Amino acid sequence: MTPWWKWMGNDAMRKSHVLVCAATLVTAAVVACSAPAIPAGQDGAEDEIRLPPSSKSAKNDGGAFDAGGAREPEDDEVPPLPEAGSNGTLCDISTASGGPAGSALPATPLPACGNPAAFNSTAVEQEIGSYSGPGSPRAACSPTDIATLAANIKNPAATTWADYRPGLSAECEACVFSKTTDTRWGVVVLIAADTTRGFSNFGACHAAVNESAECGRAFQYDQFCLNQICGGCQGATKTTCVNSAWGQGGACSQAHAAVLAKCGKLAGSNKLCGTQLAEHAKIVCGGC
Repeated sequence: MTPWWKWMGNDAMRKSHVLVCAATLVTAAVVACSAPAIPAGQDGAEDEIRLPPSSKSAKNDGGAFDAGGAREPEDDEVPPLPEAGSNGTLCDISTASGGPAGSALPATPLPACGNPAAFNSTAVEQEIGSYSGPGSPRAACSPTDIATLAANIKNPAATTWADYRPGLSAECEACVFSKTTDTRWGVVVLIAADTTRGFSNFGACHAAVNESAECGRAFQYDQFCLNQICGGCQGATKTTCVNSAWGQGGACSQAHAAVLAKCGKLAGSNKLCGTQLAEHAKIVCGGC
């Protein structure tokens, strides 16, 4: 049985921090991808997460994110923050737009490796607190910073969250890393009470591109749910589990529906945010 917090890691790191494969429509099956090995001592730990399916079309719909924060945000938008320094350049997110989400996946039985226990978002919130958006995209990281972060993540010797920090500029590090008590969450969030634990916050990039902290929360909690339900599965069986969890009446169907409801530019954010944690950091913290 794999609880949601296994995704955060305890004393050791998850090794890959990648979004696996995306189907182009909700009705399509999720493509199976090979998963990296689970490090010793991380029984059931999750190295990969799933990208909510949507159309991959991404064109300017006149709804570009105002990185300067010139207008007042709506209630569910990410509050604009001043840019942090000028190490890098902001990425162009004006191409983000919505796209057809398709219909729900059909109901299918959960494989034996799946965890039938219901996902409890309240329990998650008691552990990490209320979800915080990343603020406006910032020019805190240079292209060199992003390349360094990517190399640190891929380094097989990386075993703690601290191993992701070497070589990053101070401004970039402050943007990428955050704690659960911070008002702005970066792409890595550490548990304030125990900073050896944390999680990759893939919701941050989607929150920034969709201009909605609620979108970021929905995306992140969908991943937490999938980790709890399908964290004990591998390979093709994991694909079966994910499709079951997202299917009608599935364990994560409500969490997944929230992503489709809250992320109006999901098609564009899927494309812009990419599949690697460093790619997400580039959108949130600069480095283009």
